[in-house]
Amino acid sequence: MRWRLVLLLALLLAPATPRVSHAAWLQTGNPLCTVPEDLNAPIGYPSTFCDIHCDGRLTVYWQDARSNYGSIYTASVSDVAPPDPQPVEPGTLFIQRPGQQIPGGATSVLTKCLSQFCNSATMFVWADAPDSAPSVVRMRRDGGAEIPDWGADGVIVASSTGSQHDASLVHDLHGGAIAVWLDETPDHRLVHAQRLDSLHNRLWGDAGVLVGSDTTVQTRPQLAPDGTGGAYVLREDLRGGVRTLALFRLAPDGTLAAGWPASGVVLGAAPLESPEPLLRAGASGAWVVWHELATLSDLSLATHPFVSLVDLSGVVSQVFTAAGQPLATGLDGEALADDATVGSNDDLIAAYEYTQLVPGPSASSTDLYATRFEVEGSHPTGWPAGGLLVCGAPGVQRQGRIGNGGGFLAWTDERSGDGDIYAQELRADGTLPPEWPVNGLLVCGVAGTQQDPVIGPNTVGGAFVVWRDGRDAITNGWDLYGQTVSGDARLDVEQPLAHVLALSAPRPNPARGPVRFQLTLPDARAARFEVLDVAGRFVHREQLAAAAGPRELVWDLRTDAGARARPGLYLVRVRAGSFEKATRVVVTQ
Repeated sequence: MRWRLVLLLALLLAPATPRVSHAAWLQTGNPLCTVPEDLNAPIGYPSTFCDIHCDGRLTVYWQDARSNYGSIYTASVSDVAPPDPQPVEPGTLFIQRPGQQIPGGATSVLTKCLSQFCNSATMFVWADAPDSAPSVVRMRRDGGAEIPDWGADGVIVASSTGSQHDASLVHDLHGGAIAVWLDETPDHRLVHAQRLDSLHNRLWGDAGVLVGSDTTVQTRPQLAPDGTGGAYVLREDLRGGVRTLALFRLAPDGTLAAGWPASGVVLGAAPLESPEPLLRAGASGAWVVWHELATLSDLSLATHPFVSLVDLSGVVSQVFTAAGQPLATGLDGEALADDATVGSNDDLIAAYEYTQLVPGPSASSTDLYATRFEVEGSHPTGWPAGGLLVCGAPGVQRQGRIGNGGGFLAWTDERSGDGDIYAQELRADGTLPPEWPVNGLLVCGVAGTQQDPVIGPNTVGGAFVVWRDGRDAITNGWDLYGQTVSGDARLDVEQPLAHVLALSAPRPNPARGPVRFQLTLPDARAARFEVLDVAGRFVHREQLAAAAGPRELVWDLRTDAGARARPGLYLVRVRAGSFEKATRVVVTQ
């Protein structure tokens, strides 16, 4: 009990505690793993953690060859400044078992709230492939004071006589998680799902549930939470000998949600298996982006992305239709959707690569674009139907990764001849900030190839970027590096100083109605008031007038779309220039 009292005291004092200024980020990136053995592309898990302060964190997981790819390692970057000088890191051993271990993904689950602090745990899923034995899906739970962790080896998610692989997971809103995977035997290749509670009890039977009624060959499933404790599952199959893209919604008890067909909601006319489709969920339903062959003006064929929206009841939007709507208009070449996210207004923000082919190849080769769709099917004011050009530099721009609720992009850029990492901020009105360089900010451009970026929000209005780095490819193969980028296009970000501005704790907290904050600025500088959810997505943003001295800020618990914010933990921050102050509030029913 004593540790809880100490923690509570620390949290209550957090807004008044000065933060030390310490800039230790290397301009060429911070080394996260530089062992001689090669490593595979990382997967990322952004989160917000609160101790004395609330800070952003990006945790990455990867395989490397130190034990024949039998281990998974992890490392993190956060707003807590790294030590100076930087140590050379091998990463932290996360999982080690015989055979191969393949990362699937991580999710955060809320477990218990203590006054202003909501305790959370991390659940991680992976495919465990013992030597000469079928692979199984395992899940482990780390953190959460009231329930013991599940141990380094986790637990087996479901029984099967086949090989289980291609696993992913989402939270279930009740301290547990839902996982999906491909179950493969000589006779079938089918998608299964399972839900585990916080005590690793199997809630959907020993073998899990078969997703949908079709039993033809199926592809790796995509998964997204539905906001009610269930999940959306997207996969392709070969029913009738034709490639078919189908979306399902599983209720918390493992059955199909009411009104959803057993065969799934079929989307597209002739979807391609590669590139893989994208599934993103919001409060209004599920957004799906997929690719099909389209006819260009010279009657040749090229790959184009399409988008549709399916609501909570399984009805396809009449605007987008089951056949989908082109992600952008005027495309006369190859276009590939790299990534997408759902913003606070339930709109979809997507990044795509575009290579013009007709009437002739583009002089700049492959460019990076972004587009935005509202639920009603229109583009918000300022967003062109043909997409917003984010980077049109010579060479290939690829692997666009979008985050911060659609407000930040990072990508691999080959304008210099090999791969470099660039970043750009996106404004909500469909423009690019003037303080950012045209065609993006160079995050890392050292010799050798940098690629496979992973991003997550920081608390200075920008993002962390982690990537796979080949600067020492001859001796080390791939290494792992990271960097932090501020919202005003700077690297090596100075930590916020407490005396520049002051932001009080929220009143009341937890809150059911309007929340008030006391803000003090030492001089008449412009500031921004922002509210973010635990995934780092903007919920509410407003520009504050430049005025010195104290003032009261009020958040009425409404999102910028006009809906009431869902119950949960929110990060509240004020930014003025390069300085920032943050606190957090718990919203209840």
